[in-house]
Order: sequence, then structure tokens, then C-alpha cells
Amino acid sequence: MKKIILLFMFFVLSCGGTVVSQQSDDSNNSESTNVTTLSTVYLFATDYLSGGQLYTAKLFADGSTSLENSGLSLLGTEARIRYFDDILYILHQGGSFNSVSTDNIQAVDPHNTNAPFSLLFQESLGNAVNPQDMLVYDGLIFVTLYNPGAVSGYVDAEGNPTDVLVLDETTFEVVAQFSFYNDLADDENKSSLPFKMLRIENRLFVLLQDLDRPDFTVNTPGKLGVINLETLSKLNTIELEGQNPVDLVALPNSNHLLVASSGDLSLDSTEAGLEIVNYEDGTTNFVESSDDLQGYVTQLVQFGRDTFVVVNRYDDDFNFESKLLVLLNWQEQAGMTAVRYNFNWQGDIRNIYKNGDYIWVSERQNGVNQVMVYHWNESSNEPTLVGDILNPVVPGISFVGVE
Repeated sequence: MKKIILLFMFFVLSCGGTVVSQQSDDSNNSESTNVTTLSTVYLFATDYLSGGQLYTAKLFADGSTSLENSGLSLLGTEARIRYFDDILYILHQGGSFNSVSTDNIQAVDPHNTNAPFSLLFQESLGNAVNPQDMLVYDGLIFVTLYNPGAVSGYVDAEGNPTDVLVLDETTFEVVAQFSFYNDLADDENKSSLPFKMLRIENRLFVLLQDLDRPDFTVNTPGKLGVINLETLSKLNTIELEGQNPVDLVALPNSNHLLVASSGDLSLDSTEAGLEIVNYEDGTTNFVESSDDLQGYVTQLVQFGRDTFVVVNRYDDDFNFESKLLVLLNWQEQAGMTAVRYNFNWQGDIRNIYKNGDYIWVSERQNGVNQVMVYHWNESSNEPTLVGDILNPVVPGISFVGVE
């Protein structure tokens, strides 16, 4: 559902190995003068037409930034990147018909000094399965599949379509398959549509959008599937209050998750927004609706005790704008306090990412592509813009960082 936002992206193709630096007039090239690097992230950008590009972006202590193309070729137009154990994984999805690479996982080594971003492996997940998220844990790769029916063997022991595929990280053989099909709303064309995952110790939480195929109708609350990673078995499924869940974060020092849902992307929905989930007893508490937020939520990022929320809205001509809402100082049992910080409505935010003490934000505003870096001071609850990169590429749709 959220892909309609991203289709408005433009792309300026950069050659492999190009470095774009943004500096003040009195500073030299940051890397050549050994200025301290404060934050490093990887960024995947795409136009959804010709292909994707993978970049390394850096923020330096003097406020300058750099952006370097990895030079990787044959990247697909639609991908998410993940970083586990010093390895960068590129999960190619299957939603674009123009992509040169779909439905596979690439693993590259970004730290190889002799051959940076050298390819370690590329493995197909099966044509048209459209993977959405991945996680590596204890020698296993966990992948959520939007369209498991494209491969005949992707079913659980009861013959239900696989939502989470588990692969051996070394041999790539199938180790386990999990389906939440029996826990979905009992409608005519039910489909799990598993989306993002989150690991907390030995539990894996899986967002299930539970939409109707073939037109992805939003008509029922989403679900949260829970898998025991020690026994590789299903624990339970929690019914959410919001429709079409899109993101989740763990709230600090508690047994609660914050779950965001987008519903049908309407700006006044009371059936989508933010809810707190107690994953021990399965209870939910709906705390903010899209109507309350004046837009629909697309992403969450946890920053210590504070939670960053991306809220989107659009006008009658489908001009998109976004704002960052920061929910401050969550309480363990009572949910959020009344204290919050609002960024002003600004350009169309495509992605945000926390890296150390910094928040990276990619957006498109007034025809200009921007990647901005904020320092967030938890004690004063104030953001400080410390660096930006203007117009070198389309805003990234996926960030990961080197902590």
C-alpha cells in the first residue's frame, strides 16, 4: 500500500566511485584531512525505473558530509538494505517489472579494503515471491514473503502459505517455514502480507497486514505474529487494533511495543495510527489515530527514551508532505506523556534512520532531493541540523548504519 508514495521519486545517476562532498568555504576535503567521522550510513536509492544505487554517506566533525557510490552493478529498482555482523545485505523485492534484479538476497562486504563491497553471495528466493524484510540471527536468515504462492514448496506442515521463510545462512537450505494463515480474518481472499520484523531476545515479532487480495483491500485489523527463536516454533498471534500495520519498535525498559498502522492512507481514519502492545499478555491500547495525527504514519524510529514518528499527508493533487513527531519520555505502563516535539510539515520524507546520536532523514522538498542529519539532544528535547547533502541522488528509501 505505501508504495504509491515512493513512485514519485526522481533519480540522478552517479558513476561508481564518485564522492560528493558538501563543505563550508573555509574547510578542506574532510577525508583527506582526517577530520573525525561522526556518523556513517549506507543508503539505497532508486527511481523505480532503471535501477538502484548503493551509497556510503558520512558526517564529519567539521559539519561537512560526503556521499560515495559503491559502484555495485545490477542492483534492482526495489530493495531494502540490512546490516548484520559487519555484512551488508541487499534484499531485492519483486514489485517492479522493470527491475534487473528481483526476489533475491545479495550479501556484500563493505569493509574489504582490497575490494570494497565485494559480493559474498547472491541467492534467489524464488521468482515473484516479493520478499519484504529480512533478519539474520544465530546462523539463520529470516525472510518475510508477500507472495509465497509463487513457489509451490513454500507451505508449512499444514499446507498453508509461508509467511516467514527460514534459511541456513551458509547452505541457504530451508530450515523452517511459518504460516499465520489460520489466524487471519476469515474473509474470502485472506492473505497475511507479512511485512516488517523485530527481534527482542529470543522472540521474533512479525507484522501481518492481513489484507484482501487481489486489490489489497483494507477491511480488518492487522496481526502480530510471534515466533520462538530458540525452539523455532510459533508462540502466538496478537490481534492489533490498527489496520494495515507498517512498522514497530520496542519501547525501552518495558514489555511493550509501539506499532504504527497506515490503514487505507486516508488522513482522517480512526482505524489506523499508533498503538501500544503488551507482548506478554497480548493486550493493546490505541493511543493516536490518523485523524489525531492529521496524516497517516509510515515509519517509527526509537531513540533512547524517545520515539520518532513519520507522518505523511497529501493534497488533492497528490503533493505529499511529511512531518516528524517525537514522542518524549515514554512511561512503562501508561504510554506516552503529554510532552512532545513537532518538526514542521516539510518535504516528502522517504526514510529516517538512527545512527549513534544522529538521525538521518531523506526527503524531497520543492524539487530538491535532500539527506539531512540531525543531532538529537535527549536532555533538551531539541534537534540540531548538523549536516546535509543536497541533490546528488534521489532520497534513499532504505538506510542502515555502522554504529
